Amino acid sequence: MALAKTIGTLLLAAALGLGPGGTAGGPARAQTAAHDTGDALGAVRAVFYHELGHGLIDVLGLDVVGAEESVVDEFSTMLLILQGRRDRRHLDALIAAARFWYLSGDPARAAAPYWASHEIGPARGFAVLCLMHGSDPARFHAALSELGVPGRRMKRCETEYAAKSAAWINILNPHVRPNAPAARQGRMVPAYGPAGTPETEGVRRIWQQAGFLEGLAAEAGAIFPLPAEMPLTARDCGEANAFWDGQGIVLCYEMHAMIAGLFRSARGGDGPAPGSDGIAVQADGYSGSVNLRSLFEAE
Repeated sequence: MALAKTIGTLLLAAALGLGPGGTAGGPARAQTAAHDTGDALGAVRAVFYHELGHGLIDVLGLDVVGAEESVVDEFSTMLLILQGRRDRRHLDALIAAARFWYLSGDPARAAAPYWASHEIGPARGFAVLCLMHGSDPARFHAALSELGVPGRRMKRCETEYAAKSAAWINILNPHVRPNAPAARQGRMVPAYGPAGTPETEGVRRIWQQAGFLEGLAAEAGAIFPLPAEMPLTARDCGEANAFWDGQGIVLCYEMHAMIAGLFRSARGGDGPAPGSDGIAVQADGYSGSVNLRSLFEAE
């Protein structure tokens, strides 16, 4: 099965909460849980770039226009697409993020107030896929087609990507290596805080054994030198969240656990919790750039 066809089929199934049953046991069950772990790491990577966008707007005074939450969603998507030209694993992270947004909200639900700063999940998922399609229409046409997006809207994705990529490159060019001011010698400083529950302790072990924060910090630092040190902290937050706190980025262990649970539920699975059955070892190797064992490989 072609890559794009597989992406479209699985995204549609995920959006509808459908998927293969999760009754298998033994190695198959552990492998499914490892997929959930890998996809969750990919989605959290996209969330990290979202929060980095908030941070750079703040500390670098980036000249952006529009609702900031939508702006930093674009920033995250664009950075991963551009890096995906050299390493497709960044595209895998975006696919995982799009699946997460589709699963995290229902367009028909009334729970999301109209004044909320974030769009509802499926709209954010579509925005990611739209830019991905615009960056490579031949590769991602089937994904949008199977989600029911009409051809005229897909063509708009192509023109939107061309305009937005040019705008973002123009905005970021003065701030990336080697163009940034020489005085900017700051870096991101990763730190793993304690976990308060068995589930989040499992996530902490996965992240720490994989060098997940160190990889994110190195990857972002290779692009953006900073005016000063910027903390990158993982910890329990009491909720599934991630945020820019005015000084640094906080990634909550609960977010990874929630995302992995959404993926597991969408497939009807009942796999083990993060960090159990050797999954921390299977998820290793994420230092530097995401290393997803993707569900979307061509068969």
